[in-house]
Amino acid sequence: MGQKIESSTFTPKELEQFKQPLQDETALWRQWFATGRFADAGFVAGFELEAWLLDASNHAAPENASFLWALNNADVVPELATFNFEVNGPTATITGDVFDRMD
Repeated sequence: MGQKIESSTFTPKELEQFKQPLQDETALWRQWFATGRFADAGFVAGFELEAWLLDASNHAAPENASFLWALNNADVVPELATFNFEVNGPTATITGDVFDRMD
């Protein structure tokens, strides 16, 4: 994130560097499903909002560490780059007035 991509083709080595972590993560998810690590709470929904910190000139401001420290809210977490962050909303079971409850 935040890096200029200069090519749309990749070397076999680059593809392997992408493929291996993806396979490792997929295996971990399979293990978690097999061992019941995920809760069976029925159908739930949630949301996240991603935002960016800008300076007075509307350029990315790489200040999310100090911003998050000052905000001190567990529902607001860093994102991949140092200029953005994520606000996590509450989850809710998908029944009746789910969207009102999430609001």
